[in-house]
Amino acid sequence: MKELKIVTLGGGTGHVRLLEALKNLYNVRITAIVAMTDNGGSSGRLRNEFGIFPPGDLRNCMAGFINNLTLKKLFQFRFDETEAKREVSGHVFGNIFIAALEKVFEGNSIEALLWLHDFLGIDKRFRVLPVTTTKAHFRAVYANDEEVVGEEHFNNSSSSMPLPIKCVELTPKGTYICEESAEALREADLIIFAPGSVYTSTISVLLPEGVRACLKDTSAKKMYIVNVMTQWGETSGRGLDNNLHIFKSSDFISTIQKYSGVDFDFIICNNQKPSQNVLKIYEEVGSYFVETDFHASGILKNNQKIFLEDLISEKSEKVHLARHDLEKLRECLVRRLTELP
Repeated sequence: MKELKIVTLGGGTGHVRLLEALKNLYNVRITAIVAMTDNGGSSGRLRNEFGIFPPGDLRNCMAGFINNLTLKKLFQFRFDETEAKREVSGHVFGNIFIAALEKVFEGNSIEALLWLHDFLGIDKRFRVLPVTTTKAHFRAVYANDEEVVGEEHFNNSSSSMPLPIKCVELTPKGTYICEESAEALREADLIIFAPGSVYTSTISVLLPEGVRACLKDTSAKKMYIVNVMTQWGETSGRGLDNNLHIFKSSDFISTIQKYSGVDFDFIICNNQKPSQNVLKIYEEVGSYFVETDFHASGILKNNQKIFLEDLISEKSEKVHLARHDLEKLRECLVRRLTELP
């Protein structure tokens, strides 16, 4: 059986969980391509102060591939945010390390990351790449035609802009996919769009020029794993009529397909609802369960296959989190991979 080349697209926790579910599969080579628009928190501070690319999503995805637990903890260590008088307050060690590496490698981001893969002992079959090495910001236009620039303004439960998003783009113009990521997409056997923040993680990866062309030119099958919960300010909020709007699974699918320019061959939706206690905790911050508006697994238009499965973590309710369970997701992916030609 030939080695399967898998490319994953996204950012944030959802992307990391996908990588952790994939990495122990037999005979796979994985390239994770992440968004480069983060300008909040530790990543944003380093980006603004040193003019580097935002390291947060790169760091998180690389951490998912690290086997040495001590090294993984070190790479993910965050300095106490209550130490307000200290300049490292709130910074993550891995972010600082990546920022220093980019300076050491004199701005050659890709070369710095490849060196870091080796330093961290990451399996040669796995790598994490930025979708672009051009510095750009995320821009959204809302239903009332107001615009917001900067990813830090999103996913805020107290947001004054919970209106539906009309369109998004990168600013300034002229942000292109880097050649290493373009090559990975062109050579892939399977491309997986990861669950996560729809606009600021998944769609942000699709916005650099050249990404849509690569997705259309590749012969790879495309898979999308739909979110378990919505996010206030992105996929839930209040409309111009002040009524609550909440994305359903079909909204996630159509939105990602609109910006990718391609249809999905496989769509995976969770159909297991968390407990009322967990739902209540999420609703307090404007997040809601993603209702599956498909009656059963089957075939959609353009021969897209949809699978409805129980993917909620049985352990999640103990920590009041509704997330994809790693083992259930892994088993689901194994079943789907057997259907690839």
